[in-house]
Amino acid sequence: MSNPQPLPPAWVERLFERFSAAFGAMKVGTMWPAEDHEAVKALWSEQLGRFSPDTLRAALQAVVDSGRAWPPTLPEFVEQCRLSALGRSTSAPLLAGPAPDRGAAAAQIRLIADKVAAVNRPAAGREWAQRILSRVASGDSVSPAVLAMAKAAAVPVAEREPGSDDE
Repeated sequence: MSNPQPLPPAWVERLFERFSAAFGAMKVGTMWPAEDHEAVKALWSEQLGRFSPDTLRAALQAVVDSGRAWPPTLPEFVEQCRLSALGRSTSAPLLAGPAPDRGAAAAQIRLIADKVAAVNRPAAGREWAQRILSRVASGDSVSPAVLAMAKAAAVPVAEREPGSDDE
């Protein structure tokens, strides 16, 4: 924040070109209509002149990395410049912390998969229902009552109606 002089016009022009490239010319044109460009760019030049080129670059990168859909307003960009000058960024919390332990993550995924499989398998003593359904799928014929009982018994525990008698 050492330079109180306005930014050179070419720098502000380049900043707006970057906004157009990142967010689309239509969005930039919507936020800053062509008839207002000179006044807008003069104010941005005046306000951003207090920041170093490195700070401006870091702030622009933070804005692009933020995932926002629209370019920032002048106050928003000034705030991002201020944070960048302090070595912070609005996207920093997403990157903070140690790298994930891939082994632990894989173990958690296996544990969750095992639990899901256990919930979806028929309850002990209901394998008969699966055998009957397999027979029906193969073309065998069973009575409608037996088929209905097999279908009811084969429903995974997680899909049963709360309070049903067959739990």
